[in-house]
Amino acid sequence: MKAWLIANEDQKVQMTLAEAVPGRKGRSQIEIEYNFKSLPRSFKEFVSYNGGPGIQHIALLVDDIAATVEEMQRRSVEFLEVPSSYYDILEERLKSSKVELQEDMDVLRRLSILMDFDDNGYLLQLFTKPVQDRPTLFIEIIQRRNFNGFGAGNFKALFDAIEREQKRRGTLYVDDQGHNKVQ
Repeated sequence: MKAWLIANEDQKVQMTLAEAVPGRKGRSQIEIEYNFKSLPRSFKEFVSYNGGPGIQHIALLVDDIAATVEEMQRRSVEFLEVPSSYYDILEERLKSSKVELQEDMDVLRRLSILMDFDDNGYLLQLFTKPVQDRPTLFIEIIQRRNFNGFGAGNFKALFDAIEREQKRRGTLYVDDQGHNKVQ
């Protein structure tokens, strides 16, 4: 894959453009085989409803994620829900880390805000439900505290939340040709 990071001068606006390069592998490229059968269900659903590849999500960096989410909820934006057990596990993981959480864990739990961290800092993030009448584009809200990662520690929680939403909509299963099968 060829990837380019485009950013403004102060890095406040960043956009990653990615292009699959079949059959090529190099230092800055990763060979990706576009194999629909091997895609996770959430990607299959996106490709099917989108009519092909496209922009699946846009991330917005904010200074105060809790205030931002509360304002968005006040304006009827809906977010994916995270089970309470995620926060029980997170609290246990935080006990053995050097990270000092500046936000209130009860607020993160109430708002379904995910957290990824390392010894230097942390990332808070959450995801809207699809913003259209079909499960395509969604928005990610992120806040960083000395953390440059992309929330890889939250992939399982994200995919679980997406699958719960797919189940609620009745679109959890997609066949190998990308056709949705209602459960």
